[in-house]
Amino acid sequence: MKFNTGFDFDVLLGTDILPKMNIGLTGVAFRLSSEHSHSDTATDEIQILENINIDQVNEFEPDNSPAGTAEQRANFFDTIKDVLKKNQSIPVTSSCPMPESIIHLPTKEGATAYRRQYPIPHALRPVLDKQIEEWLKTGTIIKSKVNTSFNSPLLLVPKRNKAGEIVNHRICLDVRLLNNILPPTFNYPVPLIRDIFDNLSGKKVFSTIDLSNAYHRFKVAPEDVHKLTFTHDNAQYSFIKGCFGIKMLTSQFQKCLAILFDGIPCVQNFVDDCIVASDSFEQHAEDVKLVLEKLTSVNLIVNPDKCVWFQHSVRLLGFVVNTTGTKVDRNKLTNVQNWPIPNQSHKHVQQFMGLINYFRDYVPMISRVAEPITRLSNAVNIRELWTDEQTNSFNSLKAILQSNLVLHYPDLSKKFFVATDASLYGVAAVLYQKDELQRDKYISFVSSSLTPSQRRWMTIKL
Repeated sequence: MKFNTGFDFDVLLGTDILPKMNIGLTGVAFRLSSEHSHSDTATDEIQILENINIDQVNEFEPDNSPAGTAEQRANFFDTIKDVLKKNQSIPVTSSCPMPESIIHLPTKEGATAYRRQYPIPHALRPVLDKQIEEWLKTGTIIKSKVNTSFNSPLLLVPKRNKAGEIVNHRICLDVRLLNNILPPTFNYPVPLIRDIFDNLSGKKVFSTIDLSNAYHRFKVAPEDVHKLTFTHDNAQYSFIKGCFGIKMLTSQFQKCLAILFDGIPCVQNFVDDCIVASDSFEQHAEDVKLVLEKLTSVNLIVNPDKCVWFQHSVRLLGFVVNTTGTKVDRNKLTNVQNWPIPNQSHKHVQQFMGLINYFRDYVPMISRVAEPITRLSNAVNIRELWTDEQTNSFNSLKAILQSNLVLHYPDLSKKFFVATDASLYGVAAVLYQKDELQRDKYISFVSSSLTPSQRRWMTIKL
């Protein structure tokens, strides 16, 4: 090994391996002295340069990241304005003409699903009255004959703003009894979120399209209308259009949009959430125009107030996507510091872990970090078993979710690297690549808990 003797100071490389060789060091400086240190500003810049896996400057912040120049944006809106206007002129009473959109509710002869209406708080009755009046005007429901075989109660589900305050209520039909007697006849797969993200790799500009009351565009088969009956003010009504809660409707809607968008790779959809991604600013206008034309052709109405057009970064399904990668949407974590410790019951533990698992791709070594909590998933006496170990795990998971971790899109022209790790409770790995500065770019994390028998395996078997 050759050393450069031209330095006027001593340098020791490889200090991380010396302890493993039982070599101890004392009196060795690991940092520059203060006279050689960088300024605070320079240090901050270096940290940002070095860690490209943390969105430290919030460059991913969506909804306010317009793409292109002012002229390019003007050309974009000029291209889509006519088709968007045509879409907005679709009557709200219209229905989707696709044969695949007809909702069938097959039940065995003699089967019933009757549950009386739940009590409605007096203060919320005007909200319900207004919604029913609107449904009648838009042809979503009809007044029906007295039905003693089928009746489902209405629910008023609170809608909250970013601060967690209740600002409105969503009226839903509780069709759980009906779902229990419906056969599993419709199982069209909903895409994996990570597959959608993979298809966004390399794209330069995005638009998200929100559909207005999408399920209300699907007609219910006439012979099944009576099965969607509810009672209000001593009168019964039936849905003649789709409503939230019907168990196969999500798959049915996904299938219809898959048929509609067949051969159009620029658009991805997760049920009624659509994203259009393009390779260039000029192409994006044509792509969005084509998608809007397709939606208009089947009477699916766009909600412009909730659409986001021509952006570098957009929100999608609880995440934020941009031209280089994805991260967890901070809006979904606004109250994370106020999350209560889930030690009331095993149900609270399962609910918390369900939320964490939704974002598990963004939690490195989740199986190891969450093991103290998952250990109690089926325990009965949670309060007695919950200790500081579980609380530390809970706080660690919250901190990781708030870290603004970025997962980058893979570059298939470059090498891939895998790093692995294991502990007594789980195994984990990270897939990454190197950028032009040889910095690690995280692409994906994976981890798995070990069963009691696996924990007794030899290390080489893990």
